[in-house]
Amino acid sequence: MIKINDNQISYRFSGSFLQKNVNFQNNCESCQLANGKITDYTFKIGFEKSFNYSWMQPYFAFDIGYRYNRFKGMMNTINNQQAISSVSQIADTKTGINIAPVLGIKLNPTERISIFAEANVELYLLHNRQETLAQNSSGSNNLNSFNKGTILINPVAIGIQYHLGNKN
Repeated sequence: MIKINDNQISYRFSGSFLQKNVNFQNNCESCQLANGKITDYTFKIGFEKSFNYSWMQPYFAFDIGYRYNRFKGMMNTINNQQAISSVSQIADTKTGINIAPVLGIKLNPTERISIFAEANVELYLLHNRQETLAQNSSGSNNLNSFNKGTILINPVAIGIQYHLGNKN
């Protein structure tokens, strides 16, 4: 995260990237085991306004941005005898905007260092595209596409900031 401060409002620019191999399963009858790669990245811009300018500063922030999330891999359906009954290739892609109000507190033990803790509730308005291709002789293809909104909760984020410029 990069912040630019004009002594009234801090402008926030942030981003994140994750690419990881994952596997997961559901605990139920006739459920699927999934194994593949997840790619997730987010870019946000926003502002931050402190309520006071003492060594302990509560603040409010608001971020808006873009998020992309994709899972691509194989899905095995398990039957009642706990054997693999079908194998499918799956691609699940979510793209959309996110809007997040933030509440936080910042401690300034020195002129150059700040320690912060913040929490947010993010509204993610997304377009979801799920494509499943059966890996059997039929080779059936299933495509679902829909829009939805979801709420993502970040109960606490803690960090240390180093100030490059002068606070005056």
